[in-house]
Amino acid sequence: MGAGPAGLATAVLLRRLNWDVVVADRDPAGPGGGNGLTLWPNALTALDVIDAGAEVRAVSEPAAGLAMRTATGDTMQFVPQEVMVGRCGGNGRALLRGDLMRPLLVRARANLCLGSRCTKVLQEGVSVGAVLENGDVLGGDLLVGADGIGSTVRRGLFDGDDLRHLGYAVVRGVAPYAGPKLPAQLSMGCGEQFGMFPMTGGRVYWFAAFGSRGDLASRSSIDKDWLLGRFSSWHEPVGRLISATDPNRMVVSEIVDRTPLRRWSRGAATLVGDAAHPSAPTLGQGTCQALEDAIALTSCLAHESTDIPAALLRYEARRRRRANALTRQAHLMGRLGQWSHPMACWLRNRLISAVPRQLQVNQMRQMFAHQRTDNLPAKLDQAPG
Repeated sequence: MGAGPAGLATAVLLRRLNWDVVVADRDPAGPGGGNGLTLWPNALTALDVIDAGAEVRAVSEPAAGLAMRTATGDTMQFVPQEVMVGRCGGNGRALLRGDLMRPLLVRARANLCLGSRCTKVLQEGVSVGAVLENGDVLGGDLLVGADGIGSTVRRGLFDGDDLRHLGYAVVRGVAPYAGPKLPAQLSMGCGEQFGMFPMTGGRVYWFAAFGSRGDLASRSSIDKDWLLGRFSSWHEPVGRLISATDPNRMVVSEIVDRTPLRRWSRGAATLVGDAAHPSAPTLGQGTCQALEDAIALTSCLAHESTDIPAALLRYEARRRRRANALTRQAHLMGRLGQWSHPMACWLRNRLISAVPRQLQVNQMRQMFAHQRTDNLPAKLDQAPG
């Protein structure tokens, strides 16, 4: 269930194992659209396994290093491009969500059931199924919940609503930019953050984060003058990027996550991506971890081809600790970014500045580490059987 990056990547790899796949998605318009997103080396490694890496690199721009700055532009940390490539596995890249979804959709070639919201999960013995809003039932040997942070499959497998509102909102946009090449960067103020990532075609993907009590949840757009006023004193090119963005293309969302689960699977059903481990966007790892899930899941299914529940337990054992740790880290980073007392912000910035580069590089190397791809054939035409 779900035609986002996690669902489509899983469908691609299941087809490689000669599975018959049906992908159901609640959106009647289908996958695509959306704003910008960032991909880090672990995501690009996963896309190479899916045979979509070259196509995604062609429509994305590598950043000129990675920086953390204060609101006034003082650099707290900076890792140059050559260090990112030589010691961290590569650079981050930004692109439009639709530019990622297109190659995944082409390679998935699965049966798509659009406008099909799952309302209930059925399990009996070794069989599993999903009841759709129109009353249809999709049944089979395996159910993969890739239906996002509000996952119906998750609720069907594990009772309870553990959604956490984190107290801040994010506005995202894409702006034309004609200045010098930028590193990927995050700037931190008092109760506010601003991130920017270079894109192809003289564009920059940016986001602005600020405290919110849930009053933005029902908005589909935000007042640009209000946003400019909030970030008017920030370093260049923050104000320029906001000013150059079409307000009708800005996307605003309240940030939520969920308490990490101890289990992701039950019987022949499991979770991937945001359905399994939704996290705050502060590390830029949401899509990256979703792609890692797809590879780990299908690798375990290839290993345990006759015992699906055992394969799912192997999958969550391989992935859960890493994904849940990143969820906790992103949660903490979001909290730090919303500190608003000037003395607390000054102390936070001093602590960030004091982190040795070697420690930062080691942390990124672990985050961007290549994941195992054992048991997966390299190409569709090498699939077993």
